[in-house]
Amino acid sequence: MTPNLLQAFAILSMLCCSTTAQSYNDTKTLINDLMGTYNKKVRPVETVSEVLNVSLTFYLSSIISFDEQEESLTTAGYLRILWKDRSLVWQTSQYNGVAMMFVPQDDIWKPDISLRNSFSTFTGLGSSYQNVIVENDGTVYWDPFQVMKSTCSVDITYYPYDTQECTIKLITWSYTKDDVNLLSHSGIIKSDYSESSTWNLVKSTFEVDNDIIASITYTLTLERKPRFYVFNMILPVILLSILNLFTFVLPLSSGERASYGITVFLSLVVYLTLVAAEFPKNSDTASHLAVWLIIMVSLSTLAVILTIIEARMVSRDEGNHPIGKYYRKFYGIVMYLRCKSCKKRVNRVESKVASSKQDIISSYSDEEFNPDLKWKDITDAMDYVFFLGIVIFTILITLILLLMLMFNADKVTGGYSSYEQ
Repeated sequence: MTPNLLQAFAILSMLCCSTTAQSYNDTKTLINDLMGTYNKKVRPVETVSEVLNVSLTFYLSSIISFDEQEESLTTAGYLRILWKDRSLVWQTSQYNGVAMMFVPQDDIWKPDISLRNSFSTFTGLGSSYQNVIVENDGTVYWDPFQVMKSTCSVDITYYPYDTQECTIKLITWSYTKDDVNLLSHSGIIKSDYSESSTWNLVKSTFEVDNDIIASITYTLTLERKPRFYVFNMILPVILLSILNLFTFVLPLSSGERASYGITVFLSLVVYLTLVAAEFPKNSDTASHLAVWLIIMVSLSTLAVILTIIEARMVSRDEGNHPIGKYYRKFYGIVMYLRCKSCKKRVNRVESKVASSKQDIISSYSDEEFNPDLKWKDITDAMDYVFFLGIVIFTILITLILLLMLMFNADKVTGGYSSYEQ
């Protein structure tokens, strides 16, 4: 076959197989025909009594912020809203196969869906520059992207291992259940969701309510990521509480115990202020962490008070202020607890060998066998008891706090699968 015949055959094949392309004029004619008599103020139904079904799906993009002080949640995403507009139906054969067109959202009727629990301003969805997609059977697709700031009640009981449940309630502001019926089959879609650096989204649910006014309520269950708060808040406070324990290890004779205790007290108060700054001022619940900090501050205050009392006691003169029998009895009990009785008692009580606990305690609390007992010995015994008491109490309170926080964290993560719908 010659080249000229091949070229002629190729041109003939192109002409036979070509189809008529949709042109600009076809779409222009379609829009003019449909929009010429269109009234966006009228609900697009055949009869006034007909209820218009509007389907809504929320595509969550990100959690921008969660402000505990304001008790507000800011999220970003877009809504897939679709309905059938009976005034926007056409036959594709009449417009050269045009089956879809783009129309500015403000040029057609659309449901006035709004955020019911808005935190700041009340605004409609979308923007004037956004378009809607209209198919030839009248189906309208509206995808308004929105940054929504909604109110959210805060529960700080288990801070920083807390979970928060926040709702995003969307309603048709003007229409009742007899006009518009909201539907949702998918709830929140997280295919485009970007993970927050502060919160884990552990669960999301939705509820449709068309009793009086059509509404859809989305509920987000958020779990705080505690690592930042553990390293920058909890661990420093635990270390400060350990310093608080050693208040009674520092000798009274150094003259620095009171200033040491006050320094630890002020440090705990600073951290208490930092924690309180994270909490909402109108919260109805108290944080376990804040209660624990108050207990530590109270212990530090008590340590300073006891230090001042001991400093007053150690300066007493035994001649003017004899050591009473109750102090001696207390000293004897402490000596028994410190297990220093056996060897010293044999040297000081020659022929009397103690055969019981009461004998040991009596030998140290009896003035006859302890004529040189000083007020310094009493304060040393008090330091021993106070140190043991504050250590046991601090460890007990700290373990209770950590167990409560960890138990709540396990309960939350164990109750929900990752990104459960």
